Amino acid sequence: MNKSDVNKPSVVPISFVNSTGNTPTQFVETNNGAPTASYADILTSNDTPLAKLKTLYHVSSVNVKNMFTYTRPWCEFFDRSLFSFPSSISDVPFRLSRNIPHFYHNYILLSLLCCSCVLLINPIFSICMLLLLLFFFHVRSLSLHADSMGRVSVLNRSFTPIQLYVILLVAALLVFFFTNGSDVIFLILIISGGVVCVHGALRQPNLQETAFQLP
Repeated sequence: MNKSDVNKPSVVPISFVNSTGNTPTQFVETNNGAPTASYADILTSNDTPLAKLKTLYHVSSVNVKNMFTYTRPWCEFFDRSLFSFPSSISDVPFRLSRNIPHFYHNYILLSLLCCSCVLLINPIFSICMLLLLLFFFHVRSLSLHADSMGRVSVLNRSFTPIQLYVILLVAALLVFFFTNGSDVIFLILIISGGVVCVHGALRQPNLQETAFQLP
């Protein structure tokens, strides 16, 4: 067995119910481990709620599994012998450019953990944003089945998709304002960015690691 075959992600077929019938449609992961079906495509499909939940579960489990597959060992991530203060200010961007691509998936997992903690301590904001997100996908699904006049029916009233999106936007702005959404977003960015910057600046990089470059 070649060493390159060990780290190669396996191709896992996932099936979901097609909107045109009850026949399961197969799709597989791409070479980089990302499923071909997106969350938006699943939520806006005409599948039954149970079929959507099953597909979302499979896609999410594959994504999480791939994320943990590509993470560096945590003992390497928290190796205290490699932590030291930068010798100068110019050494900080050099360390960040080396550590960010090397521990990219570790940083993503830590950022998701920080984001989850912030959302848990702000339940009103989290619930409101979840409801708005579900309403957005519902409006998108309705717009795909508009009548010949381009209108959809919601609560026995006729709307155009544009009108529904405007209502959704106004509701999102009001919810964002009254639930202090700016504070929540700012806290998420500060904590997640702080974790990446502090660790990346204090850890001595391996000179063989690939430097991070903006596209």
